[in-house]
Amino acid sequence: PQLNVLEFCDDRNSADVTPQYYYLKAVVAHIGDSLSAGHYVCYVLEQQEHEESTWVLYNDNSEPTEVNPNRVYNDTEAYILLYTRG
Repeated sequence: PQLNVLEFCDDRNSADVTPQYYYLKAVVAHIGDSLSAGHYVCYVLEQQEHEESTWVLYNDNSEPTEVNPNRVYNDTEAYILLYTRG
């Protein structure tokens, strides 16, 4: 998904302002009952040369695993969202 940060800028109605798009690159999520218990995992959007991007789950309890994008976008335990400027 992309985020246009222009809607959050003070000068968003100025005629010479162009949209600033950012694209979701990674999500850090927490698994556990509280912030003091459990652990963190990270979903990373990886681009292989000449291939489509895929979401990969990094979890220190297992090998990196490709996951469905819906799993990333619907994770209700997302803690940190990392974007790249488009």
